[in-house]
Amino acid sequence: LILTAAAIFVILSLTVLFKIDTVVITGASDYTTDEILTACEIQGGENLIRTSMKKSAEKIESRLIYVEKAELKRKFPSTLEINITPAVETVSAEYNGKFCLLSAGGKILDITDAPVPETIVIYGAQPQKVLEDWEIEAAQTAASTAAETETSGSETTAASADDEDIPLPVIGEKFACADEYRTEVFYLLLETASSSFSEKTNHYDMTDYINISCLYDNRIKIVFGSTAEFDYKIKLAENIITTKIGEETEGTLTMLDRGASFIDKDGLAHNDEVYHHNINPAETEEPSDSTISTDEISSSVVNFE
Repeated sequence: LILTAAAIFVILSLTVLFKIDTVVITGASDYTTDEILTACEIQGGENLIRTSMKKSAEKIESRLIYVEKAELKRKFPSTLEINITPAVETVSAEYNGKFCLLSAGGKILDITDAPVPETIVIYGAQPQKVLEDWEIEAAQTAASTAAETETSGSETTAASADDEDIPLPVIGEKFACADEYRTEVFYLLLETASSSFSEKTNHYDMTDYINISCLYDNRIKIVFGSTAEFDYKIKLAENIITTKIGEETEGTLTMLDRGASFIDKDGLAHNDEVYHHNINPAETEEPSDSTISTDEISSSVVNFE
């Protein structure tokens, strides 16, 4: 009798009982209730137990661009709760002359011709896998066209890959780079872009992703190098800039293994003059009292431990 009753209860739970008659949507969102329900394809009267929370959440996130995350919870006997986390415009990632507008979680929100105002630009994080896939397809098409041309005897030349527009990443998908390590570096910078340090950061450059740099407050270039101890490097750089360097001073701050080294704008210009003097001595006037001295350079370099 107990087993029979249990079986009957299970059957009723999956058919007659626990039907959805109330949907509660929480969290900030620019989308209406109808748009959210349409995206997840949930209708009143559906069984609460048989409805897949995970699949419904994935449908909302993929179909509604400005939804970063959707969480669905069952509230028995007949209520479904949907919590929406909005996607916030955080980064403009440069890609083939255009920019991918990304959320804090790396979701591609839009493709623009210029960086979106009030977002941090990241250079050198192109999703090369998309490009590689396209190049393979373009090469196969070109080979096929060449074979047809040879067979037909026509003089028509197959279009090269450079003649075509390189495809852009798909809006709504998650941004990814060429390889796992580059992607890891990119998402570390994306996470940093949401921190207090980046409130004055203009852009990051990971073109050489083992020698990362950024422009801080439009006046100080910070060279981080690799991402090893990246959090520590950021804290040290922020401390040095706010307590050791003048509010209007321009220059380059290089993070070292055991500290940092700062050289101001005048020192950089001085170094440049010395460099050109050394490689083109014939084009430089004879040394005089005003001639550049390498000893003077050290006065504009400050080392921090």
